[in-house]
Amino acid sequence: MQIDFFYFDLNTCSRCKQTKLNLTNVLNELGLLTNLKMHKLNDHQEFVEGFGSVVSPSIFVDGEDIFKKVETSKCDECSQICGDSVSCRAESDESDSFSKESIKKAILVIS
Repeated sequence: MQIDFFYFDLNTCSRCKQTKLNLTNVLNELGLLTNLKMHKLNDHQEFVEGFGSVVSPSIFVDGEDIFKKVETSKCDECSQICGDSVSCRAESDESDSFSKESIKKAILVIS
């Protein structure tokens, strides 16, 4: 199983940082951390060969996006970095970063 994590910024963007932390915690619990590849995107959304259109932050397992629905919301941190209004991926209207529970459930369903 190959896990790919796509992010725009891990220094400033709280949703990228928290999603990465939650993902690494889940992968540690499942014994899969060594399967993780990190990919820095050049923009908050871009086309990535083999993956298609990727919005930061995103998690793929064996080339498949673990969250089928792509919801976005305004990301103040990435907007400051880009100097323009930026919408990044969010789990829901209530939560910007992806929770441990939703990441773990999605990985277990796919695997």
